[in-house]
Amino acid sequence: MAHINSFLMLISCLMFLSLCQGKQVETDPPSAWVSCPEGPNGYGSYCYYFNEESSI
Repeated sequence: MAHINSFLMLISCLMFLSLCQGKQVETDPPSAWVSCPEGPNGYGSYCYYFNEESSI
């Protein structure tokens, strides 16, 4: 009976480790560049949108 319990514990641990191996930890620092939507221009960490229409 002790061998069966040891075997089941070993299988459980191996299954748990295989699940953990699939996850990737993000170790890269955040990018200094900003990802702006289409249209605005990015500079530094800000997005700028230039409106060329005159409201006068």
